[in-house]
Amino acid sequence: MVDQVRFPPSIGGSGKTYTNDANPETGVYGGGHRINFFPMLADNLAGIGYVANYAQAIDGAKANADRAEDAKGFVEAVVDAYKVNILDPFKRRSTLGMDFVEGRYWKDDGDRFETNDPNEILSNSRTSPKEVKGVNDSIVEILDDKLAREWEAGVAQGALIEGSRTNYALRRNDLSNPFWVKDGSTTVTQAGDHWIVEGATSISVSSGADVLRSQSVSIPFAETCASVELKSSDIASMEVRLRWVNMTQGGNYYVTAELKNHWQTFESPAVGAAGDFWRLYIGSSEKFLARNFQFEEGLYSTSRIKTIDVPVTRSRDDFLYNLGSEFNGSRGTIFFEHGGVNQINTAMFFAIGSDSNNYLSFGYTENNIGYFVPFQANLGNGAVGKKSLQRWAVSYEVLSPDQVKLIICVNGNVEIDQIYDGDASLISSWDKITIGSRFSSFRAVSIKALQLYYSPKESSVTELQELSAL
Repeated sequence: MVDQVRFPPSIGGSGKTYTNDANPETGVYGGGHRINFFPMLADNLAGIGYVANYAQAIDGAKANADRAEDAKGFVEAVVDAYKVNILDPFKRRSTLGMDFVEGRYWKDDGDRFETNDPNEILSNSRTSPKEVKGVNDSIVEILDDKLAREWEAGVAQGALIEGSRTNYALRRNDLSNPFWVKDGSTTVTQAGDHWIVEGATSISVSSGADVLRSQSVSIPFAETCASVELKSSDIASMEVRLRWVNMTQGGNYYVTAELKNHWQTFESPAVGAAGDFWRLYIGSSEKFLARNFQFEEGLYSTSRIKTIDVPVTRSRDDFLYNLGSEFNGSRGTIFFEHGGVNQINTAMFFAIGSDSNNYLSFGYTENNIGYFVPFQANLGNGAVGKKSLQRWAVSYEVLSPDQVKLIICVNGNVEIDQIYDGDASLISSWDKITIGSRFSSFRAVSIKALQLYYSPKESSVTELQELSAL
C-alpha cells in the first residue's frame, strides 16, 4: 500500500501530494527523491512557518482578549465608583439619613446626631416579637417595636417592614408533634433549631409516598401561602418538592426547590375559598434539613411566626419618622432604595406629608406610581414595574405660592417632571415619613428598605437620573 501526504495551501503548502514510492512525479524513493525531496522539504518548512505564525496570532488574540477583559473590568469598576461618587456627596449633604444595610442613622438640624440604634430617631409600634434570619443564618427574635434588619447567606438585606400576618401551621418547628405526619419510611431527627428529614426513596409527594406532611388546617382566606426554610444536608445542591393541597375543593400547587448549603425560604402560593382546608406535603430522595413551617393568608410568605398549639398573629410594623428642623418646606430631594416589595392590590411603600389630605406617596397601583395630594390625584400614566431592587430619587421645589415643581426618577428613568398648581404652603406642614404604608393605609405586605436620605436642596433631572441609576 502506498502512503501519501499532502501539504494544502491552507497551511502554506504548494498543494502537492508526496508518496513513499519511486514515482518520479510524487515519490521520495528510488529516483523520485532527486526530484521531490527538496520541494517536499520546502512544503514542510512552509507548514511549520504557518503553524508558528498561527500560534503567534492565537497568543496575540488571547492577549487582546485578556486586555479587553481587563478593560471591561476597569470600566465596570469606574461605573461602580461613579455611582458611589454620586451617592456619597448626596449622603454627606443629607440632613436625614437611614442606611438600613450598614445600620447607620443620622439627622442634622444644625446639631448633628448619629447613632447605630434606629429607635433613637424613629419609632415602630409593632406590638409583638418578630423573627428574622441573622448574620450566621440562625433565627433572631426582634423584640416588640424594634426595627428588624435581616441577613441572607451572611449578606445584610436591610430592614424588613411588614403588615400583620397569622401562621396557621401548628407546632411550626416541632416535627415530632402529631400535627406532622411521617408517611412510609420517612423519619425526622431534631438537630438544634432544625430537623433532619430522611428515609424517602424518591422525590414523589403523592399520597402514600415516603413524605412528611401536615394535618389539614382551615385558613379563613381565599388566598393562601405555605412556606418553609430548607437547606441541603451534606451535598452541594439537591431538590425537594412541595405540594400545597386544597383538601376541600381539590387542587394541587407544586414547587420544586433547589436546595443549597444555606437556609432559603421556599413558598407555594394558592387560591381557594375562605375556610378551605389545606395540607402540605414535602418529599425528596435525599436527606434534607427543614425548619419554621408557615401557612398564612395572601400570595407571599413573610417573616417567621412562632406557633405551638394555636395559630399566632404577628402584628404589623408601623414605621414612623417625625420630621423636624432638618426638613425644608420650600425645596428638597428624597432618595429611597428598596430591595423588593410584596403587595396586595394598591400598596404604598413610602409617604411623606402631614395627613391623608396632604402628602406625597410612592407605590404600585394598576395605573400610576403614586399620589401627590392635593396637587395631583394620580402620578404618572402607567405603573412602574416591580423589581427586586429599585432606586427612587425625588425633587420638589416651591416656585411660587401656588406652584410646585416635582421630578421623580426611578432606576435612572424620568417618570414625572411636572409643575403642579395648588397651595404650595401645604408642603411646609409636612411632618412625618412612613415606610411600608401611607400613614398606616394602603399597606404593602412587606418591603426590604435599604437606604433613605433627605437633602434640603432641590435637584435637576440629570442629577436625579444619575442618583437613581442602578
